[in-house]
Formats: sequence, structure tokens, C-alpha cells
Amino acid sequence: MKAIVVDTNIIFSSLRSKDSHTRTKLLSSTYKLYAPNFLIVEIFLHKERIFTKG
Repeated sequence: MKAIVVDTNIIFSSLRSKDSHTRTKLLSSTYKLYAPNFLIVEIFLHKERIFTKG
């Protein structure tokens, strides 16, 4: 299993675009994802923006 470190911006862009190649790769079970601890906080703070544009 490959390990990938993902940035908050990568997660945001994959959440906003349903047909994204990056989203497909992130949702693949062949990768183990690592992200900063504040990722959940950032998503919560910007959830309205994510849901309205996604």
C-alpha cells in the first residue's frame, strides 16, 4: 500500500469536483492517506463554501 501525504488544498479541490482524477485516486483503497491534524478543523470552517461549490 502506497502512503500519500495530502495537503488541505488537495482535499478541498477533490471535495469540490466530483469528476476529479485526484478525487478518484484519493478514494482508492490502494493508498494510505496522511494529512495534517488541522485538516478536520479547516474543512469544518469552510464547509459552507465546499458544499455550495461542490
